[in-house]
Amino acid sequence: MVIEIIYSDGVSMIDDAFISYSRKDKDFVKALDTVFKKDNRGIWVDWENIPLTADFLKEIYTGIEAANNFIFIISPDSVASEYCGKEIVHAIAQNKRLIPILRREVDPKTVHPEIAALNWIFFRENDDFDKAFQSLLQSIDTDLGYIKAHTRLQVRALEWDSKKRNQSFLLRGDDLKDARQWLSVAYSKKTLPTPLQTQYINDSGLAEAKSQRKKIAAFGVGLMVTTVLAVVALYQYREADVQRKEAVEKKILALATESSARFHLQNDQLGALIGAIKSSQQLKQHSWLKEKEKTQIQTLGYLREIVYGVKEHNYLQGHTGQVWSLSFSPDGQTIASGSDDGDVILWDKHGKRLKPLERQGGRIYSVSFSPDGQTIAAASSDRTVKRWNKDGVRIKPLTGHNNTVRDVQFSPDGQIIASASTDKTVKLWSKDGVPLKTLPHEGGVYSVSFSPDGQTIASGDNNKKLKLWSKNGDLLGTFPGHTERITKVTFSPDGKTIASGSTDDTVRLWKLDGRLLKPIKTINTNSNVYSVSFSPDSKIVASAATDNKVRLWNLNGDLLNTLQKHNNSVLDVKFSPDGKTIASAGADSTVKLWTRKNDLLKTLYAHLDSVQSVSFSSDNTRLASGGEDATVILWKPDGTVLKRLTGHIDRINSVRFSPDSQILASASYDNTIKLWSKDGVLKKTLRGHRDEVRSVAWSPDGQMLASASADKTIVLWKRDGTILTTLQGHTDGVRDVSFSPDGKLIASASDDQTVRLWSIEGKLRQILTGHKGKVITVRFSPDGKLITSAGKDKIIKFWNLDGTLSKNLQRHTAGVTEVSWSPDGRFMASASEHNTIILWNREGKLLKKFWGHEGSVTSVSFSPNGQSLVSASADNTVKIWNLGDRNQEASDLDDLLKKGCDWVKDYLETNPNKESDRDLCDAPK
Repeated sequence: MVIEIIYSDGVSMIDDAFISYSRKDKDFVKALDTVFKKDNRGIWVDWENIPLTADFLKEIYTGIEAANNFIFIISPDSVASEYCGKEIVHAIAQNKRLIPILRREVDPKTVHPEIAALNWIFFRENDDFDKAFQSLLQSIDTDLGYIKAHTRLQVRALEWDSKKRNQSFLLRGDDLKDARQWLSVAYSKKTLPTPLQTQYINDSGLAEAKSQRKKIAAFGVGLMVTTVLAVVALYQYREADVQRKEAVEKKILALATESSARFHLQNDQLGALIGAIKSSQQLKQHSWLKEKEKTQIQTLGYLREIVYGVKEHNYLQGHTGQVWSLSFSPDGQTIASGSDDGDVILWDKHGKRLKPLERQGGRIYSVSFSPDGQTIAAASSDRTVKRWNKDGVRIKPLTGHNNTVRDVQFSPDGQIIASASTDKTVKLWSKDGVPLKTLPHEGGVYSVSFSPDGQTIASGDNNKKLKLWSKNGDLLGTFPGHTERITKVTFSPDGKTIASGSTDDTVRLWKLDGRLLKPIKTINTNSNVYSVSFSPDSKIVASAATDNKVRLWNLNGDLLNTLQKHNNSVLDVKFSPDGKTIASAGADSTVKLWTRKNDLLKTLYAHLDSVQSVSFSSDNTRLASGGEDATVILWKPDGTVLKRLTGHIDRINSVRFSPDSQILASASYDNTIKLWSKDGVLKKTLRGHRDEVRSVAWSPDGQMLASASADKTIVLWKRDGTILTTLQGHTDGVRDVSFSPDGKLIASASDDQTVRLWSIEGKLRQILTGHKGKVITVRFSPDGKLITSAGKDKIIKFWNLDGTLSKNLQRHTAGVTEVSWSPDGRFMASASEHNTIILWNREGKLLKKFWGHEGSVTSVSFSPNGQSLVSASADNTVKIWNLGDRNQEASDLDDLLKKGCDWVKDYLETNPNKESDRDLCDAPK
């Protein structure tokens, strides 16, 4: 049935569609608008390139609300646009019919999931425009009466809501009758009613029933009629309430899913966190949702994923051009940024804009604080070095260069200023502005830096040479190595190392004598490096590149972390004096502030391929991981790499410390087991299997080692590597092996879909059957009363020691790769090929779900104190999760909301585009 509501009192103009697009597709949208007008269609298009102020954003949102359809023009620019993202989110919140148009090819993974899931209409350059337009009109006209009614009802419901739900704006008479009829079919449609629409119709019905009862009473109609009406109204109310609750639940899940997509696909960390906070606040508001376990787990899981993984702390908006440079004041309280727009802006460390320094003309390429924090200098395209005192009063500029000045730096004692220019010189000036020395180069100079003791100056030019000079201007050495222009040079704070970045896509580390330590390639070899910076402790190098990312490296060249992303090239990066904050400046006109460490989650980057196994030592001083790169890595619990262990010639499947933490065993595809000291010295290689060794386990007393192999056997070894016995009986490869806590039993899991129990002497005791796929993992509970097994059939089974099945846990959506018990036996964690970890209590109740890995989770293990969980993944990373309160999901919600709100506090207070969310975390939710 098609229902179209026509209101006698009129509604504001309803458009056929709202068009969301990138400005780069403006010509196409104009052509589209022209043919729409010829067809007498009303289309809402924003033709003005106006910043999204609160008022303008409200106008945009009103346009979306008053349109029957939401058309999204898909192109690389629109899917990356923050503004288009806002429009999509609002259209989804209004339950608008979404119509995607593909104008320019994109990676589908970058498209909003609600858009990506729909059928796209192809309007590419080579597509038939007229044919595509007819398909578009057909989409717009499908179920037209219902869609028009949806829009009109939403417009009226929003007006009612904006008028503080004044009853005079409720539906009456035929309007209410038609609306109820519309709602009766609405939940069978793809375009669902919004919760506000349902509430609006429901409240209108209740108000009319109340009015009717009053009229009936006034005319003396009997109690029975009133009761009948009340019963009818109650029935209608309950039906509407069920529908309202369904709509609320769907909206919460949609907002939570949208937040996760923003986090992973768009790298919009702060926007994702705000969305996750909103969805979780709504979850908390509705007590009846406590019974909706799936909604609780999924919504909290996405919030946890973002709270654990967020690194972006704030972004600073105020510049209208590319931000080329930034600098922290020596006390870390102030940040200065310089831009193409000619402004140097001061911000406090939280991101609050303080004031711009008086503009003096020219693009700003570099800003620098003097060591005492009293002076700010800026390198400019107008061939001068600008200067201000800390109060913003202008100081006479330094003049003398014949071309653009690209860099300016103070000596550590503040007595000398060095400026680098494309006129092929570095000039040295006294702090009073007196020229001291000119250092000649063969090409334009883009960067200059003083050593921490002030005795040496480094400079880099477009002649690909790094030069070292004495502070008196004597050339100490010229060091070739880069193959393109050097964009940045800097000394480490300890004075031992020089880092240089170049448009040849490398960061290079040099000793002071010019010897190259190690070249560090960016991951994307087409990404020019524009800036490099050392952490205050000299252990980490940050690089900024044209692929929009900041990367963190250790001095061995290992990638530690990637901070993403700006919406354009990253042009500068700096550490705060305390090393806790990283600031990056971009061609997208923003400065981003990143918190270097998130205490809830550490992500360890050092493996070059999939990580297959991870394990803590019992004394909690070591963490070991092994993987596809045939390498075992020893880490400190804080994530510092202690040592790389090489010797295996193929993938490492399993790593396990002995109970006394003195020996590490590693099992490999190369058919061997290697025993290492806790410090990483190879002690022995065990050979005895005829195929890959998939798992190793130590007996509780540490005197025996068991190994499981694809050759269908389990081998028991003495601690010294002598073979004790071989257990045979499985009919396919053995995947895992585990000792009981008392050391009297051994459990093995196999591709033959069974778990087998053996005596310590090697006698087969039980065969546990019931799995419908390969059994990948098996573990005893710490009290020895339960055996847990899991595998490709996605089911975790709890078995009693007599072989009877106690329980099935069926919450994973892909194969289970490992189960692990907490040391106290109260909790169990399971890892899945679907990139997730689930935390359970001993009774099998799902407590928490962890998302965060971008590939299969291959291994999971508790820390000795049970407070942390470590996981390994096919995404080449190891993650250490802070578990917090493992018992109560309700307290977990409160805790996560508090942590999320604490994180976004600065962003909400300082960002001019977040006026509507300013009080997000202020009032009790």
